[in-house]
Amino acid sequence: MSVSTLDKIHSYSQQQGIRLTNTRLAVLSLLAESTRPLSAYQLLEGYQQRYQKSYQPTTVYRVLTFLEQHGLVHKLAATRQYVLCQELGKKHGRCVEFLHCDKCGNLTEVPDMESIYQALQSQTQHLGFTLNQPTLELHGVCARCQV
Repeated sequence: MSVSTLDKIHSYSQQQGIRLTNTRLAVLSLLAESTRPLSAYQLLEGYQQRYQKSYQPTTVYRVLTFLEQHGLVHKLAATRQYVLCQELGKKHGRCVEFLHCDKCGNLTEVPDMESIYQALQSQTQHLGFTLNQPTLELHGVCARCQV
């Protein structure tokens, strides 16, 4: 994990009163070091290889739930994978958006786009549907891969 990422996580956690245990920091570190989103089982495997062989899946899910509830990670619903929040401490609004490159797998979190949420909310209400956890994952090709 880069020093700046670690510093941001510690600073944000202290400001928010979030207790980061060694296990939580280890999971955050694994996510920060990855160039792609990771599933809970990929995180479990990484943790077991690096830290503790006896680490259990239930512990990974408990840690991920905690980190997600406190805005440190996001769960990608379509793939059931997790990513470190790139907009730590910034207002997320009511919808989280990601740009996912289909060529290299790069994932970019898009800062608060309230207008998209409002349009979705309006359309879904019109259809009698209630949004619970709006996350947009837009697939395409990043600038680096277009060259």
